[in-house]
Amino acid sequence: MERTLDVTEGNDRRNGGVDYLRSFISGDRPHPKHSQVFGVRIVAAERGLVHMIWEPPELLLNPAGSIHGGFIAGVLDMAAGLAAASDRDLFAHHITLEIQIDFLSPAQCGMHYNVVGRAVRTGKASSLADATITGSTTTVARSRGTFLPNRRW
Repeated sequence: MERTLDVTEGNDRRNGGVDYLRSFISGDRPHPKHSQVFGVRIVAAERGLVHMIWEPPELLLNPAGSIHGGFIAGVLDMAAGLAAASDRDLFAHHITLEIQIDFLSPAQCGMHYNVVGRAVRTGKASSLADATITGSTTTVARSRGTFLPNRRW
């Protein structure tokens, strides 16, 4: 069974996916469940640029007491993918083709992190985007990935 999702309602084609992302900021749409589980929310969006706040919950801790790297990768993937999606004429969810991550310092629960996703290059078939997670004094991780628009979703 083919599943489709209409994300064009209220989407201003001149601003691409920016209006769609801003609907999360304004509260017109709830943040997706996975964002809620991860403790991340969008706080600002421009074409090709997404700012998020990440407050990792205890649920994401590994046995060593820091945030598991897979969750850090997930947050970077969200930020870069949304930045890539926001740089198109019409919003489309993006599929991660590949992502390269540099883990630079541990993340802790109960902390407040800034996450920035930035579209680097947007082509017809794919996009390149970066993301960075920073704390008050250090960079936790950075990534660069290639993303494909998922025209079925």
